[in-house]
Amino acid sequence: MYQTPISTIKLGYASGFSWEKMATTAILNRLGAVLSGKCYGVRAASVACKFLGDGPNNFTQQTKGIRCSPYNEQHPGKLSITTRLAIHRYLSTETSQLEDADNVYFDGLVKRIKSGDMQMIDVRDASEIKEFGTIIKDICHIPVLDVEAALQLSDDEFRAKYGRTKPEKSDDNIVFTCKKGIRSLKARDTARSLGFKKARHYPGGWMEWGRKNNLPYPKE
Repeated sequence: MYQTPISTIKLGYASGFSWEKMATTAILNRLGAVLSGKCYGVRAASVACKFLGDGPNNFTQQTKGIRCSPYNEQHPGKLSITTRLAIHRYLSTETSQLEDADNVYFDGLVKRIKSGDMQMIDVRDASEIKEFGTIIKDICHIPVLDVEAALQLSDDEFRAKYGRTKPEKSDDNIVFTCKKGIRSLKARDTARSLGFKKARHYPGGWMEWGRKNNLPYPKE
């Protein structure tokens, strides 16, 4: 298991980084692949508490309600989806990171919208889209429960049903979105299991998009 060097922590402190930023850096460095759910046996919550303490701060607010039970009950030592998404949302809102191999964060999403280099698929229910709208116009809407079947349609069947070209398995600009990252994560994993290995999702979802753009968004 990779261990965060003490020198790195001391350097951050000496350089004037806040404890909160240092904690985030330490968590990400020490956990390695934990955000993709592949790192077992690491007590991430303990690491966070060690550096952040029990007082309120941006990170603990993002993870409020899950800190006492951050693990996947079926796989002890593996962070739950909720915990992973809370860390993702913290990264999305508190850093300038654009995207990584698994996620496209808020600023990265804005950049891709401006460039037009994105195939966004909204997996919310039709009622949610009708009530709150979509991130981009003419978005591809495939409810999360239909994603598996949709991505197995032929090119002609997909175009007939969704009015657009079906994504290619090699495409690296497929981005799923939903309300707050849970359903889009499931859709992304489904797509990857079908061979769309570079599919990603927007972990902030409409909750973050609406808040940052002063648009109506559902309450938690």
